[in-house]
Amino acid sequence: MCRELGASIDIHGHRLYCFPGPEVLVQMKSFKGLFGRKVEYLTALGHAALAGELDTETLRALPREESLAQLKRLAGIGEFGSQLIRLRALSAVDELPTTERRLLEAIRGAYGLAHEPDIAELENIAEPWRPFRMWVAVCFRRSLAGGAGMTHSRAAG
Repeated sequence: MCRELGASIDIHGHRLYCFPGPEVLVQMKSFKGLFGRKVEYLTALGHAALAGELDTETLRALPREESLAQLKRLAGIGEFGSQLIRLRALSAVDELPTTERRLLEAIRGAYGLAHEPDIAELENIAEPWRPFRMWVAVCFRRSLAGGAGMTHSRAAG
């Protein structure tokens, strides 16, 4: 989708593709590989962005739980999506994606746990990662793919 509908930029010889902007999303009728209500949700997000409901400065200024609740009011955004939006789009670099199953799997393996950690255990494990817990979590999650995609994940083939 990024390659087909998003803008591209060149960074030191690497062509990177951006996620389509709201003006593109509101025009979307279908997209190969998207099923169910995903196109409807992306279109709704485009409309929400154009209406100012996804203003990053406003959302950053809100307390964590309030911004998550506001994001979850958007069609197609649940606990998982709201956390990832807050972490990546709002630059909440010292928070954790507590509902990211791949992260929990990676932590279980890296720390030799017999079970996936619960939220309290995850937060305890991640305490030494401050002030960059989100970025350490990204690295752990990517480690499941042998580190694939750690750089230039949207680069042209």
